[in-house]
Amino acid sequence: MLKEFSLPEIIQGNNFEAFGLQNIDGKLVAIWGHRGEGEQPATIFWGMFDLAKYQITLAGSANLKVPFPSGNVRHISDIKVDPVGIVYITSASDAGDDGPFQSAVYVAGYLGLRGNKIVWRQNSQFVPLYRSDYHKIEAMELVPGAEGSVILGTDDENLGSYVYILGVSS
Repeated sequence: MLKEFSLPEIIQGNNFEAFGLQNIDGKLVAIWGHRGEGEQPATIFWGMFDLAKYQITLAGSANLKVPFPSGNVRHISDIKVDPVGIVYITSASDAGDDGPFQSAVYVAGYLGLRGNKIVWRQNSQFVPLYRSDYHKIEAMELVPGAEGSVILGTDDENLGSYVYILGVSS
């Protein structure tokens, strides 16, 4: 059965490009992001997802700006959280349908639980874990385990799209 839910307290003008859902310590935590643009920071939102009610209760938000890329940057183009609460984001620069494009992957911070409350700890400095000077990364998936990796998807507009698998040994 297909069900729908709404994000809580949406502010007009927000441009959501990122959503993640993770079971952390037995609680279903949702995280989503308004991409921000240029000097306007991105905003990360988080909350508890109640499967019985199909409802997210907003627990907090935080603004962030990445150091790379710059210019026509979308500070968040995707977001994921792993089972221990580490929050990963991708950021992308889009100068138009023909590029040039740039992107990076960051650890944005940490979501943890204290009782029934979600606590956010944002990184004080953003260090690119991966960067691309040629592609606009707009999708990310974390694949756990010994054979795991990070899968990145691009949307390079008129230049096509690509899938990259990071961390795979040959």
